[in-house]
Parts: sequence; C-alpha cells; structure tokens
Amino acid sequence: AAQAGPYPVLGAPGYALRGMAVVSRHGDRAPISRSVGTVVKSLDEEAFWRARLPAEADLKRWLELHPVRLAPGAGPAMDAGEEVLGQLTTRGAAELRGLGEALRAHIVDREGMLGEVLAPGDIYARSTNSRRTQQSLQNVLLGLYPEEGRGVNGEAVVPIEVRAGGESMIPNGDKDCPRIPEIIMDMRENGYPGYQLPRHEAILAEARATLGYPADGMKWSEAREVLTCYDAHGLALPAGVTVELVDDITDYTAWMWSKWFSDPECGRLSIGRLVGECIGRLDGVLDGWDETKLSLMSGHDSTLVPLLAVLGTYDGSWPGYASYVAFEVATKDGAPTIARVVYNHEPQALPGLEQIEEGGWVDWEAFKEGMAKWIPKDFERECKQCGRGAERSAAVLEMAATLGGAIDPGKLQ
Repeated sequence: AAQAGPYPVLGAPGYALRGMAVVSRHGDRAPISRSVGTVVKSLDEEAFWRARLPAEADLKRWLELHPVRLAPGAGPAMDAGEEVLGQLTTRGAAELRGLGEALRAHIVDREGMLGEVLAPGDIYARSTNSRRTQQSLQNVLLGLYPEEGRGVNGEAVVPIEVRAGGESMIPNGDKDCPRIPEIIMDMRENGYPGYQLPRHEAILAEARATLGYPADGMKWSEAREVLTCYDAHGLALPAGVTVELVDDITDYTAWMWSKWFSDPECGRLSIGRLVGECIGRLDGVLDGWDETKLSLMSGHDSTLVPLLAVLGTYDGSWPGYASYVAFEVATKDGAPTIARVVYNHEPQALPGLEQIEEGGWVDWEAFKEGMAKWIPKDFERECKQCGRGAERSAAVLEMAATLGGAIDPGKLQ
C-alpha cells in the first residue's frame, strides 16, 4: 500500500474532530493498455492477471453492500466490456481495506467522530465512472465498517454516487474544457516554467529508443503504467528495459504533471472544482446543514497529482496505489476552527499558512482564503476563454496520451 503505520493523532488539545473529506486513488490493478511501443505488442499475460482478480462472489457482495448509483445521463463505465484490463486486483482491494481500517482507528476508535455501528447518513461516497475506483471505495467502506459491525445481518448500506458528465476528479476528463490543453500548448511553446528535470532530454531519447515509440509519439502514461504493473507483480520486464528506466519514465511524467497543474489557471480548471467541493462539504458539517461527517471520493493518480500541486505540497513522487489526501476540520469552544491536510498518513505543511496547533493544523478561514484562487467561479465560462481554435488539437492529443485517456475527436473542434 502507499502508506504504512497509523493515521496521525489529532494533536490539538481540547479540539474535537468534526468532519473529514478523503480523496483516494484506486488500489493495485491490471495494466490498462495492451501495448507499450514495440516491446509489448499484446497483453500475453492475460491469464496471469485474471488469476489476481477478486472472485465474482466478492464483487457481488461488495455491490450489495455499496451499490453504485449512476446519475441520470451517466454513460457506461470507462472500462465497460473489459474483463481484465484495468481491473482492481485482490491485492488492490486489500490495500483499500487497509486504508479503511486506518480511518476507522482514527475517526471511530480514537476520536469518536463516527459511531461503532455504521450509520449510513454519516457518510457520503462518490467515485469516478470506473469499476476499479468503485470497487476500491467499496473496500474502503468495508475496512471502515466490516460487515460484522453493521447491525442486523450487516445490511446497512452506503451507496456510491457516480455523476453524469463534468467529472471534477479527472482533469478535462470529458474533454469539455478546451482552455486546459491550450494552456499546456502555451507552456510547451514558451518552455515549461521553473526548473528543468535533470537529464530529461536523455530520458526522452532513451525511452523512445528502448520502447520503440516514434519521435513524435511517446506515450508516457502508457509506458509507465504497464511497466510499473509488470515490476510490481514480479513479471520480467521486456528485453532492454530496466527498473531504472521505468523509474526515469515515472519521474519524467511526474515532472510534466507538476508543471501543468502548478500553473494557477491550469490547476484551477483541472482540479479546483474538487477543492471547492471538499471545502463546501466541510463547511456544511460545521454550519449544521450537512449531516455527512465523512466524505469519501475515489479517483486516480490524475486526481491526486493536481490536487497536491494546487495545495503546494506535491514533492514530485508518483502517488502509489491507495494513496489519499484527507482534509480535516476540528473545533473547540472559544477557539478558532482549525483544519489540516494529511497525505498518506503525513500532515502537510501548507505554504503561506501558519501552523497554530501541533500536527499541521492551520486556521480554517485562512485555509479557505488561501485556496480561493484555485476554485473557478464560473467553470464553463473560463473553459471557453481560448482563442487558438484547431491549434489546440496537438495539445489535447499530448495531454490525453500522457494522462492515458481516450480521445473523442468530436471534442477537438
């Protein structure tokens, strides 16, 4: 799993934990892509991966306890029709149960924010439209409240919401924000801001030559995700591919993403709506109009990297499976409301904000003020403020290839 050890203690004397919003990445999975350049032409190990998937009986039970509720107009899952590619493994399910158990130790056993027995109204859960993220969230919930702790026959359920379009957990996931790829094109033409990754040109040349990609067609995420899956499960890497090259490809991709999403406009349009949602839900708990003390949101690495970037805490390391970012708020009579951000069990030092309580706690109002610039006021209007027309097609293609997404040619116009 991405984290080890217990969730950090509150560490703020006299304060009571009031609400949490947790954004997590799915667990270990089979590769998404069937090929990598010319070195992997098909997923020859399909039987290997199939043997590592959860049993059908388990999938059925998870769905009974945590049914997936599609919003009207929601299309089929991103991985619809796939039986193996991109699917959550048994190992991945265990990773997310471990996260759920760590959360339980913190918010049930230690802080008492939630009760010993599941009260479905206390928890809000939503996922992207992908089976691996939905099943990951089902397992977080099962770690948080095992069946035996759910009252009569263990039948208390928490549904998982899937939205129709405008998914805020995947940057430009619906290809409905043409301004994002335009910003990326501007970065490419003007040089990425900030530092250059050491020997990035050499990494690019080695990756293309070793993996067999054409000069203008390097697919960073495709290479990274397949080769990482191979290495994680002890499969032999293709001839000529070393663990060092896989690490370099990961570092290069992380560097590109950090440059994109640290840009104020690109970060705001890519992940700002999710930031606004997390803050809004915690404000609802504090103000008393929202009874869901715990909000759980299940996404991808392409959720966590931009989220960490806008928080100013991204260190360039790739978020592993089951990684998470948690927002917490706590109160004490006669004292200001405080908040903190925890990433993989580590409280984060937030740039520009003074820690007022041990354990990474800052003033809640100051936190909201600091994050306001990252939250779009009119997302649709801001997304349409672009003027490069068809020129952005190349940037869309690069972004989709790097994020590993599919291309809808109709959205390139």
